[in-house]
Amino acid sequence: MTSDLFITSSRPALPEPQRDRWQPLRLGLVELFHYDSEEFWFHDGHLLLRGNNGTGKSKVLSLTLPLLLDAQLRSSRVEPDGDSGKKMAWNLLVGTYPRRIGYSWIEFGRRERDGRPHYLTLGVGLSAVDGRAQVDSWFFIVEGDGPTVAPRIGEDLSLTTAERQVLTRERLRDALGGRGQLFENHQLYRRAVDEHLFQLGTRRYDALMDTLIQLRQPQLSKKPDEIGLSNALSESLPPLPPELLGDVAEALNQLEEDRIQLEEARRLEQTVTQFEQRYRIYAGMLARRQARELRQAQTVFDNASEARNRAQDELARAQAEQGNANVAYEAAKLAYSAAREQVETLQSDPTNQDANRLAQEEGNAAERQRGALAATRQRDEARTKLNSEVELSRQRIAQATQARDELDKARIRTQDTAEAIAIAADLATNPLLSLDAEALAEHLPERRAAEEVLRERVRDRRQDIAHLRRRYAEVSQHQTVLANTQENVRTIRGELDTALEQREQADQHAEQEGSTLLAAWSEHCTSLVQLHFEAEPTLLQLAEWVARPEGDNPAQAALDTAWQKTLHRHAAQQAELDSNLASLDKQRADIEDERTRLAAGEDALPPEPPTRASDVRLQRHGAPLWCLVDFHPGLDAAERAGLEAALEASGLLDAWLSPNGVLSDSDGTPLLDSSWQQRAPVSGANLNAALIPALPEACPIARATLTALLAGVAYGTQEPSDAEAWLSPDGRHRLGPLAGAWQKTEAGYIGRSARELARQRRLEALATLLAELDVAQAKLERQYETLAAERTQADLERQAAPPERPLHDAIAAALQAARMVDQTRQRLTLATARCQEAEDAWQSAREQLQHDATDLRLPPEPERLAAAEEALEHFDGAQAHLVHAAREWQRAWPDQRQQQQREGEARMALEQAEETLVIAEEQAEQARVRFETLRQSVGQQVEELLNKLATARAGRAQAEQDAEARRTELGDAVLADRAEILEVEDLAVGIPVAGQQLVAAGRRGLDAQPRQRHQLARVVGVAGKQIAAHQHVVAVVAGRLPAVIRPLAPGDHVEKGAQVCAAGLGGSDSRHW
Repeated sequence: MTSDLFITSSRPALPEPQRDRWQPLRLGLVELFHYDSEEFWFHDGHLLLRGNNGTGKSKVLSLTLPLLLDAQLRSSRVEPDGDSGKKMAWNLLVGTYPRRIGYSWIEFGRRERDGRPHYLTLGVGLSAVDGRAQVDSWFFIVEGDGPTVAPRIGEDLSLTTAERQVLTRERLRDALGGRGQLFENHQLYRRAVDEHLFQLGTRRYDALMDTLIQLRQPQLSKKPDEIGLSNALSESLPPLPPELLGDVAEALNQLEEDRIQLEEARRLEQTVTQFEQRYRIYAGMLARRQARELRQAQTVFDNASEARNRAQDELARAQAEQGNANVAYEAAKLAYSAAREQVETLQSDPTNQDANRLAQEEGNAAERQRGALAATRQRDEARTKLNSEVELSRQRIAQATQARDELDKARIRTQDTAEAIAIAADLATNPLLSLDAEALAEHLPERRAAEEVLRERVRDRRQDIAHLRRRYAEVSQHQTVLANTQENVRTIRGELDTALEQREQADQHAEQEGSTLLAAWSEHCTSLVQLHFEAEPTLLQLAEWVARPEGDNPAQAALDTAWQKTLHRHAAQQAELDSNLASLDKQRADIEDERTRLAAGEDALPPEPPTRASDVRLQRHGAPLWCLVDFHPGLDAAERAGLEAALEASGLLDAWLSPNGVLSDSDGTPLLDSSWQQRAPVSGANLNAALIPALPEACPIARATLTALLAGVAYGTQEPSDAEAWLSPDGRHRLGPLAGAWQKTEAGYIGRSARELARQRRLEALATLLAELDVAQAKLERQYETLAAERTQADLERQAAPPERPLHDAIAAALQAARMVDQTRQRLTLATARCQEAEDAWQSAREQLQHDATDLRLPPEPERLAAAEEALEHFDGAQAHLVHAAREWQRAWPDQRQQQQREGEARMALEQAEETLVIAEEQAEQARVRFETLRQSVGQQVEELLNKLATARAGRAQAEQDAEARRTELGDAVLADRAEILEVEDLAVGIPVAGQQLVAAGRRGLDAQPRQRHQLARVVGVAGKQIAAHQHVVAVVAGRLPAVIRPLAPGDHVEKGAQVCAAGLGGSDSRHW
C-alpha cells in the first residue's frame, strides 16, 4: 500500500483575470531576503499580508511595489521609511552570502473583448557581491505576441533551472526569446511600463511614482507631509487648460439636449424595431401571396394542358361517330324516298277526293268537340275561382274587423297611459288618435308622421325624467358635501380644543426647562476650577435669555471664552515644555553621540567654526594641523596650554593642510574652509621651536612641507614687528592686522597623551551632564502630567456644562403648539366658509329641482319619479301597440276592398264562361251530324282506300322519322366535332394566356423575391416547352376549322404565347426556352 507521505498534490490552477482592465494577479520573490521562491496571489486585485512583526511583510512590498514600477534601487525610494543605511545589497546577501542573484516580479491580467485572457509580467533581476556596494540590475517584461497568450511564470517560464539555480541575465534573455523584452536601462523600462499600463507620459508617470513613494511611508497619518503630498498631487494632476474647461462647460450645457436627442433616438429605434417586426410579417404574407398567385397560374396552365389532352381524345371520338352517322343518314334517305312515292301514288286515286272530304269533316267535328271540352273546363275553372274569392272575401272581412277592434283598444290604452304621464293634451291632435279609422287608412303619410311624433314624445319624456334624475343626483351630492363639511367643522373644532390644551402644556414645560437650566448653570459655575469666570453677571444675563433664547447662551459663551483662554494658556505651556524637551533631547543626543565617539577611542575634535561648510573635508587629501604635530618636549604644561589656546583662537589649530596647498575643488571653485598657506620663513624663532612633526601612517603631507609651514609663523613671548603671523606661549596671537589672546587650563588636542587625557576628562564631564539632563527631564515629565491633568479637567468642565437642548426643544414644542393652534383656527375658518358654501349650493340645487319638476309636470320626489318612469314605459308599449294596430288596419282595410272587387270580377267571368260553353256545344253537335251523314254516303271504298293510304303514310312517316333521326345524329356529330374543334382552339388560345399569366405572376414574384428568379425561369421554361409540344396538334385542329372561327393562322396562338413568355422573362432568362 502506498504511503500518504509519498502522495504529491498537483499545483492549483493559476488565477485568471475577470475584468477588461488590468488587475494584479500574482507577485513573487526568487532568492531575495529570506525567500527561496515564493508567490503571493491577489484576490480580485487585493492582497492581504498577515504576520507578526519581523516576518517580512514590509520587505515583500518594498521589494515588489513600487520597485517594479519605479525601477530605482536607491534606499530612499525602495525602503518605506527611506532609510539610506538600508542598502539593496543587504536584501540579497543578508550578511551570509558571498554572491547572490535574485528576482522580483508581478503579473497583471485582463480580459479581451472576445473573452481571451491577456497577461503582462513585470520583473527585475538583481545581482550583488560581498565587498562591493554596487548592485547590478536588469529588467524584463513578458507579454504575448498578437493572438498568442503570454507565457506565465511557473507555467510556461521559470526563473530557475531544473537544479533550482537562478537564471543569470544572459540565460534569462535566452529563455525569453521572442516572448518578452529585457532592459539594461531603467529609463527604457519605465517608459515601456508606462506604455503598457498607464499611457501617462514621462512627466506624469514620474509624478505618479513620487506620489506612491510618499503615500507608502509608514505611519503616514501620524506625521503627514502636507506640502510634499500637495506638490506631488499637483505634479501628477496638472491644471486643465482653459480650452478643455470651456469644452467641458459647453458639453455640460448641451448635456440635457444630448439626453433629449438620445431619448428621441431610443424611441426612434423602438419605432423602427416595431416597424421592422411588422414589416417582416407583412413581407412574409406578401411573399406567400405572390407565391400563391404563381402557383395558381401554374395550376391554371396545367389544367389547360390536361383539358387540351381530353379535348383531343373527344375530337377523335366525335370524328368516328360523325362517319357512322353519315352512313346511317344515307340509308334513311333511300327508305324515305320509297315511302313518299307510295303515298303520292295512292293520293292520285279518284276515290281519294271523297276520302279527303270525309277526312275534312272528321277533322272539323273533332275540332268542334275539343272547343266544347275547352269551354267546359273554362266554366269549371271560373266557378272554382269564384268560390275561392268568396272565401277570401270572408277572411278579409274578419281580418279588417279584428284590426279595427285592435285599433280602438290601442287608442283607448294610449290615451290612458298618456294621462298618467301628463302628456294627453299634447297628443289630442295626433292623427293616430283623432282621425276616423277609414280616414286613417287612406292617409298613409299622416300616419307615419304621427308615429314619429309618438316616438319623439317618448324620447322627450325620457330625457325629462333623466334630467330630473340628474337634478336629484345634484341635490344628493350637495347634501353629501354639506354633511361632510359639517362633520369636518366638528372635527376641526375638536382638534382646536386639543391644540389649545397642548399649547398651554408646552408653555408650562418651557418655563420649567428654563428654571431648570438656570439652576444647573448656577450649580455648575460654583464647581468650575479651570474654566472659572464671573458667574453673577452671567447668570443675570442667562435669566433674561431663558425667557427668549435668541442668539447664543451667555453662560455657554462665557464658558467657551474661558475655555479658549485656558486652551491658549495650556498651548503656551505645552509649547514651552516641548521646547525644553526638544532642547534636552538635542543636548542628550549630542552628548550621547559625543560619548559614543569618545568611548570608541575617537579623539575630541575642536569645535567647527560656523564659516565652514558641512562635509567639506570628506574625501579630501590632507589633515588639520593638530593631527600632524606634537609639543616640543621642552615646553611645560602652561606653555603648552597657552600655545594651544593661541592656535585655537587664531584658527590655525584646526586649519587644513593640503599636499599642494590649494583650497579649491577640482574645477577651481574655492571651498568654504580655512587652510594653511605656505609663507616665507620668519627671521628668529618660529613654531618649529615649539612644535615637532608627528605624522600618522600614509599621511599625504610631507615632513618638509609641514616644517616649512611652521617656519612661516613667528613664536615667542615678544612680538616681532616684521612677522606676518605670531603666536605666544601665553595665549596671545596675531595674524596680519588681527590680534587677540585666549587662555586654557591645559592642552587637549595637540599630542596623543594630551588628547587621551582630555578624552577621559570629557567622558566624566559628559556623564555629569547626562545625570543633570535626567533630573531636568523628570521634572519636565511631571510638568507634562500636571498640564495633561489640567487639560482633562478643563475638558470635563466644558463637557459637563448643562445642555440647553431641552430648553430649545421645549420652546420649539411650544412654538410648534402655537403654530398648530393658528393653523387649526385657519382651518376652522376655512371649513366654516366651505360649509356655508355647501349649504348654499344645496339650497340652490333643491330650488332648481322644484322648478324643473314643475316645468316638466313631473313629481319632485324621487320615489314618485320611479312610478312616472314606469308609466312612461307603459305608454311606450301602448304607443308601439297603437302604431302596430294602425299599420295592421291600413293593410287590412285596402285588402278587404280589393278582395270584394276581385269577387265581383270572378262572378262576371263565370257568367261569360257559361255563355261560351252553350255556343261551343251547339257547334260541336252540328259538325258531328255532318260527318256521320257523309260517312254513310261514301261507303266501303273510301274505307279501303283510307286503310291503304294510312299504311303508306305510316311507312312514309316512319321513313321520314328514321331519316330525320339520322340527320339529327349526323348534325349532332358535326356539332360535336365542331365543338371539340372550338374547344381545342380555345385551349390553343388559353394555353398562351395561361403562359402569359404564369409569366406575369413570375414577374411579380421576381420583383418581390429576387432570389427565386432562377427557379421561376426554369418553371416558365418548362411551360414553354409544353406549349411548343402542343403546337402540331393545335395546327391540325385549326386546319379543320372554318374561316369564320379561325382568326389566326395555325400555330399563331402558340407562337404568340411563346413570345409573351419569352418577353416576360427578359433576355437573361430566354435561354430556358
